[in-house]
Amino acid sequence: MTFGVAELIDRALFYITDSVDGTITNKEETIQETIDRLNDDIGDLEIRIERKMAELERRFIAMETALSQLQSQSDWLSGQINAVNRSWT
Repeated sequence: MTFGVAELIDRALFYITDSVDGTITNKEETIQETIDRLNDDIGDLEIRIERKMAELERRFIAMETALSQLQSQSDWLSGQINAVNRSWT
């Protein structure tokens, strides 16, 4: 059986545009799956970033607290040294 040009074009277009198994439908589904996967990856990364930010904030606060304590100790020690120096003169 030989098909004419119009029949061949019709079959080719049907293969491309079929709403169930056509090339375009398959590509759309693949693209949507990729978008969904990337959105999931983005959500996972946002959670990881939030956790990392919270950890860095906790560490920064701890560092600031330690630095403040060291500054207080340094001020106290300077006062003690100055008091000793004044008592020797």
